[in-house]
Amino acid sequence: MRTCPTAALVLLQIVVVSFLAAPEASAQNRPEVMALPPEITGYIRMGGIYHENFFQLPDDGPRKDVVAGVLELRVEERLGRNGALRAYTRADVFHFRHLGSSPGALVGVRRTGGVNQFDIAVTGQWNRPRFDIDDDPQQANVIGGTASYTLRVIRPLELMVLGEYSRQWLKQNVGVRSATYDVGGAVQYRPIRRLSTEVGVLKGGRDIADTNQLYLNETSYVALRTSIIPRTYVSLRYRTRVRDYTTDDARSSNFRRQDRREQVTAYLDLTLWGNLVWNLSAGLEEAESTKRGSGFRSRQFGTTFSVMLPGG
Repeated sequence: MRTCPTAALVLLQIVVVSFLAAPEASAQNRPEVMALPPEITGYIRMGGIYHENFFQLPDDGPRKDVVAGVLELRVEERLGRNGALRAYTRADVFHFRHLGSSPGALVGVRRTGGVNQFDIAVTGQWNRPRFDIDDDPQQANVIGGTASYTLRVIRPLELMVLGEYSRQWLKQNVGVRSATYDVGGAVQYRPIRRLSTEVGVLKGGRDIADTNQLYLNETSYVALRTSIIPRTYVSLRYRTRVRDYTTDDARSSNFRRQDRREQVTAYLDLTLWGNLVWNLSAGLEEAESTKRGSGFRSRQFGTTFSVMLPGG
């Protein structure tokens, strides 16, 4: 049985072979030119994201838009004879205009297919803007993890348990540490192989020394994913998050404060030719708050191209 280090050892080979062979393979339809071990799959993705009202300022105040470039590499290896167990790793670099570069890395293992499925991953990010912590996005060094367990009750119906935890070291306030967590569950219904709907609810909060910034939040979402149309993948999600600040200090600006954020996101993947995929994304977020001046509206649009790595 191979292990995670195997994928790391072939990482450089994959990058070189993919970039050198992709144009020739797509033009001459010769996939054998890019032949690599079939248990290795993944992609190289690059492009840009436009953030409107990046700093989530009120509509009647000054607003600043930010453009970010992104480079991402993911490699996944099937383990065992049936390939149900998979180890994966991902590395990415975002470059935000006026804010600098932010690298990140993730490693994980997941089990697909069958009655019992799971996905566990740990991640690290450096100088990464965080949008869901304070009133304003803050750059932070982040270490965290996610975990999910899925039970297939009957073939079209699956029950999921979800969990996420992260610890942030805020760059703006040196020495300030913050931790956030969310736990919950979801139900996924898949009437046919290429169509699924999902509904989930999570509860969580924030732990920080400043009691004025402590809060509890409840997140609910509904998602639709489909690849019914040939060479196309579509994902739509609506999410609402209600945040209640827990400070008992009546003099605090966050006393009895409640925020409500609604977000809509859409993703579209179009397979163009050969191993090339065009990725499009869009998002809209609106926030209302009982604290004056804390409501905002922001949007983002992204376009990237992915070169699918050989294998599988």
